[in-house]
Amino acid sequence: MNACKKGKAGEREAAHYMTELFGLACSRGAQHAGGVESPDIKGIPGLHFEVKRVQALNLGAAMAQAERDAVGALVPVVMHRRNREGWRMTIRADDLWRFVEAVQNAPGSRLAQKPGVEPSKTPDALERKIEGVA
Repeated sequence: MNACKKGKAGEREAAHYMTELFGLACSRGAQHAGGVESPDIKGIPGLHFEVKRVQALNLGAAMAQAERDAVGALVPVVMHRRNREGWRMTIRADDLWRFVEAVQNAPGSRLAQKPGVEPSKTPDALERKIEGVA
């Protein structure tokens, strides 16, 4: 598979993964120009995704590209994976809460916070935490 086809397939796969993870209608962005108008994944307002599906990732360069393209208040996110490995997301530590808020506030998000309920105090929080460790 050539690099262009692998990149397109990786973007579609990552969008599908995000849809399953957060319950949002994520899709591959318009790839004709680059920049804020064409993130690799669209569907979560406030986030700018750069997807890399490569064996040897230069994470610094990928993050620099995401930061350059994420103009304004968008949170730059690099979503990446190697062959036979799971997806990983890299964000700046200072952007963690903005990332969480963007996902929670996205229309239709399964992580939408209910009024008066903190996510860490939901009845199944301990079970979810334990399942995530296993």
